[in-house]
Formats: sequence, structure tokens, C-alpha cells
Amino acid sequence: MQLARVAAVLVSQAIVTLGLVACVTPLDELTEDERRELAETDEDLAGEIAVSRQALKDCDYDKAKATVLGDKARSGSGARSQSRCYNYVKRHLRSAGFTLPSELSSMAYGNSAADFIKFANHKPAQLAAMKLQPVSAGVAEKLPKGVVMVWPRGTCGYSKKHGHIEVVCNDDGTQACSDFKGRVRRSPKCVPTLYAPKGTCTPADSCDGKADGYYCSSINTASAYGCRGGQRVGASYCSAGKKCGTAGSKATLSGGTLQCK
Repeated sequence: MQLARVAAVLVSQAIVTLGLVACVTPLDELTEDERRELAETDEDLAGEIAVSRQALKDCDYDKAKATVLGDKARSGSGARSQSRCYNYVKRHLRSAGFTLPSELSSMAYGNSAADFIKFANHKPAQLAAMKLQPVSAGVAEKLPKGVVMVWPRGTCGYSKKHGHIEVVCNDDGTQACSDFKGRVRRSPKCVPTLYAPKGTCTPADSCDGKADGYYCSSINTASAYGCRGGQRVGASYCSAGKKCGTAGSKATLSGGTLQCK
């Protein structure tokens, strides 16, 4: 990507005025190292960060709901950033039928795009009530339509003050929409936190009565599912040819990697 193309994505002002939440950093505020990293990131598409289809299958992913969210985000966004990504994504969620809790309008969780990560971590029950769930990220396939992506503050050229949030809004997973339509940044250097529309929980891999942690799946013996606050929070997978262990038993992760036999 040429510098001019980077500028087209990044031009906005990092301000919070009258509910305007800035999501990207003006190009002239980037250091030379940050500009160089952006250029390298754009060229480095070999290691794509995505949610694997297996992870979304094992986590009770609601594809129909996700499709509606992606379509609403696409039709409801503009051509250029208005520095209101968080406001627009919340509008897309409401348009797609998601009920947003009052916390997402509070000072604690409603001011910046990156606040959604804090909300999801601090309020897992409310996230589940919204019918959204965290999903695992890995170097794998394209991001499915309707997945919500949140970048922490200062990640991948996005605002150091507010981060960025958007929804995958096309079928091939290359475009994301918030207050504007943009290209999905995919690189090991640009890792978003991901949330997918949640369907009906799979009884066989329920978190009911389980302590926080990971448990070997009874659906896919080469995987484990995570529990936090009685809710499903993602999945982890064994390397080829290995299995997690007895279904429902506590799984072991080391450095984020599932330990399999």
C-alpha cells in the first residue's frame, strides 16, 4: 500500500466531542517507525489473522445473525471515516436486532472503541445476553461476515487514545464497516480481538457449573472450549494427530497452546 492509500484510511482527528469517537490516528501524528510498520504490515498478508471455521463451528456461531449484522454494517456505513466508529458499530448491532446493555453508554465502557474489550472482559454475562461471544484467533482462513473486530489502543496504526472497532461486512472477509468501509488489516502485527454472534449453546459442551478454564470437547476430541463466568469464551485446538483428553475433563494450556496427547 502506498503512503497515500494509508493516509486515506487514517485521516481523521483523535477527539471526543459531542459523542464523536475518533478511531484512527492522523498520518502527520505518526512517527517514522510507525509509518514504516504500517507499510510493512500492509505488504505482509502471508500470515493472515482470522477465525478458523472449526472454531466457529465448535463455538455456537449464529451464521444467520452474523449475515444480518454484516449486511446492516455495510448498508449503514459511509465512504470515509467520520471519527465515530464505536457509535456506528453500536448502531449496526441495534439494526441487526442485538439488544445493547446500558453499560455500553457509560463512562466506563462507552467512550472509546477499545472500551468494548474491557466491557467483554468485565461483563461476560452481559456480553452473552447480547448474543455475542469471544472467538479464537489464529493464522488461518478468512474472517467470516458479521464478526466484530476490536483493536486495542495504538494497534496497527489505529488511534492511541481510542483504538478501533468494525464489523466484517462482505462475503470474502476483506472489507470491514463501521462509520466507513475499509479494508480488513490482516497480519501478525495487526491482531484484533474478535466477537461472533452467538447461537444456542451446545449442551454437550456447556459451561454450566464449571469453574473458569478450558475443558476437553465432547464434540471435537482435538479441541477444548473455554469457560468464564459460566459462559463459553472460545476454543483451542490440538496439533494434527493429537487429542485433548477425556470429554469434559480440565484441559491444560501452556503459553496459550493447548497441551494434547
